[in-house]
Amino acid sequence: LSFWYHLHGPQIGTLRLAMRREGEETHLWSRSGTQGNRWHEAWATLSHQPGSHAQYQLLFEGLRDGYHGTMALDDVAVRPGPCWAPNYCSFEDSDCGFSPGGQGLWRRQANASGHAAWGPPTDHTTETAQGHYMVVDTSPDALPRGQTASLTSKEHRPLAQPACLTFWYHGSLRSPGTLRVYLEERGRHQVLSLSAHGGLAWRLGSMDVQAERAWRVSAGWGAPPPPPPPRAAWTR
Repeated sequence: LSFWYHLHGPQIGTLRLAMRREGEETHLWSRSGTQGNRWHEAWATLSHQPGSHAQYQLLFEGLRDGYHGTMALDDVAVRPGPCWAPNYCSFEDSDCGFSPGGQGLWRRQANASGHAAWGPPTDHTTETAQGHYMVVDTSPDALPRGQTASLTSKEHRPLAQPACLTFWYHGSLRSPGTLRVYLEERGRHQVLSLSAHGGLAWRLGSMDVQAERAWRVSAGWGAPPPPPPPRAAWTR
């Protein structure tokens, strides 16, 4: 199941999706709060029991949190097969199937309380403290020099033609490092390397992707290696 939604306003409440079958409801998806003045695509896999001919209903529910805001839905479609990794992910609803690895642990967070231990004060999608993003602690204690914290996507469907992958990234002023992006299809190939020295703004990254088979994208954030030990010199 795929659909597009639009949630915008200071009192937007919650949009919820559920499936009703044989009198029972199963929660599939939900989103709360403003998501910016733009459309977003969402996906949900509908479970099917072999041999079952039970009919089902899909329920979209808007739960109001005030009077200032609008909800909209468009292009609802049901197609056979499980959902592939989404072509767009804002991390507002979930981690979109990204999995952490290596040294350090990526996590999904928002800074709504204003007391996040690390990470930017707002996300890029909604430009608010309620917006979510993926973040990893790059302090020397959590990510020693020479180590890498990786984040890998679920499998994407093969591409019929070359595509452009874009993303926004934000470095730490206190712990600069390098962001390397890899394409995993018939092996693992580095396609992009960005030196991130921190700052107060999100930065745009992009790369070309060509994949005739199922593929994944992996990002690795690494602290610079430790400096070489000093060498003693002696001369006569």
